[in-house]
Amino acid sequence: MSIMNLDPLSMDLIHQGRAVLVEVIASGTAAEREEHLGNVTVAENEMEAETTKVYSSNFPTRRQIGALSNETGMTFSFTTQSISREIRAMATMGLQSLMELPAVPDFQKEVGQLVVGDRIPLGRRVTSVEIGELEPGVDFTMVERGEVVLIRNVPAGTPATNLITGIAPAVTGGMRIAMGQAANRQVHLRLYGIEEGKEPFVMDIPQGTIRPSGAMGWIGENDPMDAEFSVEVEAGPDGSFGTIRIG
Repeated sequence: MSIMNLDPLSMDLIHQGRAVLVEVIASGTAAEREEHLGNVTVAENEMEAETTKVYSSNFPTRRQIGALSNETGMTFSFTTQSISREIRAMATMGLQSLMELPAVPDFQKEVGQLVVGDRIPLGRRVTSVEIGELEPGVDFTMVERGEVVLIRNVPAGTPATNLITGIAPAVTGGMRIAMGQAANRQVHLRLYGIEEGKEPFVMDIPQGTIRPSGAMGWIGENDPMDAEFSVEVEAGPDGSFGTIRIG
């Protein structure tokens, strides 16, 4: 097994093939875990270095005798196939947060005059819905996973103000994405080479700023979708961008 710093020379030692990308959560702690981001179809590291030319004054004519490397930068670009909600959130670079809502056994929403064809959003799933004297399934139905009331008929004598009541179950394990917020997200990425018959490798990028660099479909078939990203890799305290473990 060989462990090397991430640079163009070590990248040349990686055999092309199938690879899986994960995001490392709570890295370096006892709670560390890996979140699968998808099968990578394209990945590349691009390195560039800023240099300062060095001249000598020991010649009759000022002559360049070399160059000193200053700042070195690395960009890791990849395309991954996935339809996971994590990839969708990253594609919009939205600020992610857990969505937890307590149960409301006496859910109520007051609305005005009912009109046939109206869709009344309740903001969450509600069961056992009642609207005054209206008959469920005849005068109104629940649509959109039970989160919206569709008015199908308004009987004569229906008041101008109506109260919708029901039971709202608790919501756990949901995700809320505020699209366009937290556009630059710090990530710890790990790429696993899993091509059968080729020497396996693990490329570890402990810190980088990820940005979307391509379009991703949101509505379509349930096939894996390509999502393109670019990561501005940041060097650690020792100047290393990451490591590659081969074998």
